[in-house]
Amino acid sequence: MTVYAQLTEQQNALQLLAEAGKLQPEEMQQLQVFQDNIGFEVNKVVTGMQFQDMTNQLLQRTINRVNGLKDLLHELSSHQVPMAAAEDEHEEIRRFIMQLN
Repeated sequence: MTVYAQLTEQQNALQLLAEAGKLQPEEMQQLQVFQDNIGFEVNKVVTGMQFQDMTNQLLQRTINRVNGLKDLLHELSSHQVPMAAAEDEHEEIRRFIMQLN
């Protein structure tokens, strides 16, 4: 059962107790404040986890691209034979990049 579902069930049980006269209105109001605070804290945690996940994904993509660029630069620096003229040079680089993907 999810946290939200559990909180809803708890609120329903407390409402039944209040209707049966077992809880005073002041007690019910205090319990509502607790429930609202718990909901607020749960929302903060979920938002933080979503932000962390998004940040992790962006960092991982950046690291992958930097590693790809590093490999490309390493490959280009290791050429013993001078690269062909401009069009061939671009084609060779394009093929190498396609291999990385």
